[in-house]
Amino acid sequence: MSHNRQSLSSCSELQEQSEQASAAALDNRLTTLEAHANRAQQEAAAANSTSNNLQQRFAAMEWRVEQTASSCAATLRTMTAKHERLAGTLAVVKEAANFAEAKCSALGSELARMHRQSARTGDTKENKPFSSATISASARS
Repeated sequence: MSHNRQSLSSCSELQEQSEQASAAALDNRLTTLEAHANRAQQEAAAANSTSNNLQQRFAAMEWRVEQTASSCAATLRTMTAKHERLAGTLAVVKEAANFAEAKCSALGSELARMHRQSARTGDTKENKPFSSATISASARS
């Protein structure tokens, strides 16, 4: 029996050593898993922070794009209004220039006619100025 007791005692010791080894291995495994979980949690927190930062930057960029678009639209409206006013002014200027050109052409024709008439009659400026009838006739045209 003593041998059985020793065997039993050695079995108990082996079983206890095995349980201690298993407990130590399990403890090491749990420590490793906890470290992995902590690293994953830290990475998740960093990713969340990065995501929040990117969302804020994206919102700021969207705001800037909207402000730029609004500003461009307002500037375009202003420039369109100025262009329309300028086009109207240019039309008036063109019309005035055409009118002045027509008047100048008529005046040139009248002067040429009067010069021819003066040359035919032999009158010169010094001898005889234009008659009042000629001047009034040119004023009516």
